Amino acid sequence: MSTYITPTLKQRAVLLSSSKGNLAKNLLLEMFSPDEQKGRNCSGRSNSGGSSLQPLDQDKLRAIKEIIFEQYPDVPAKLQERVWKEECVKAIDAFLRKERWVSAKKEC
Repeated sequence: MSTYITPTLKQRAVLLSSSKGNLAKNLLLEMFSPDEQKGRNCSGRSNSGGSSLQPLDQDKLRAIKEIIFEQYPDVPAKLQERVWKEECVKAIDAFLRKERWVSAKKEC
C-alpha cells in the first residue's frame, strides 16, 4: 500500500480511469500538488530543448507505477517497463505539457 495516497483517493482514480495511461494521469493529480507538477515531467528532460524542467518525485512515480500494475495484473512482468514508458509516462508528460501550455496562454 502506498503512503502517498489514501485508499479512497486511489479508488476514485481507478474508477475515473479508462486505461493505464489515464490511470497514471489521474493518480498524478491525486498524489502531486499543482506546485509539485509545475515545470516538471517524469524525467526532467525537455525534448524540445526549451526551458529546463525538473523531474517529478521519483518515489511518488514508483508508487504510481506499482498501483498501475496492481490494477492491470495481466501485463507480464517482462513488458511492464515498456508499458510504463510507452503508455503511462507518455500520458503523464502529455498532461503536464498541456498544463504548461494552458498556463502560458493565460499569462498572455
